[in-house]
Amino acid sequence: MPTAFRVSLFSRPANVSTHCLTRSALLFTAFLVTLFLAQSSKAAEPFDGTWAVVLDAPDHNYESGTARGFTFHFDATVKDGVLHGLEGKEGEPGSLTIDGKIKPDGTADLKVFGVVGHSEYAIGHLASGSTYGYLVKAAFEGRHGTGTRVGGRPTSFTFDKK
Repeated sequence: MPTAFRVSLFSRPANVSTHCLTRSALLFTAFLVTLFLAQSSKAAEPFDGTWAVVLDAPDHNYESGTARGFTFHFDATVKDGVLHGLEGKEGEPGSLTIDGKIKPDGTADLKVFGVVGHSEYAIGHLASGSTYGYLVKAAFEGRHGTGTRVGGRPTSFTFDKK
């Protein structure tokens, strides 16, 4: 057989370029990465949906007075494992937002930011319109969750999936 027609098992066919093989390898790698990311994002999906939130902050005595207690009832949405809730109209006195990622094991570090509505409900009787913020350690299991404010005024949260 003439040398021009010899085919080796260890060489690539003449009509397949190195560029084509590299591109195929890159596409396959991209497919595997996409598959991995899709699987890891699904781990938090059991918490996706609408949650009824109850924030309870009882009366609190501090060195120079008492802050009156209050309770907020509002909804939060979890999408792709990320919680976002809003009480009132964002940025206005008496409003509050809560945000954070719920890990696949159900634990979450949530951030609360708010604007004081009435000073008698705030530690130190901050003026209406003053801003505040704090962290909440939370745990979700199935259709229920609980959370506690980290430091400062004792404040509890309950979360129930609708």
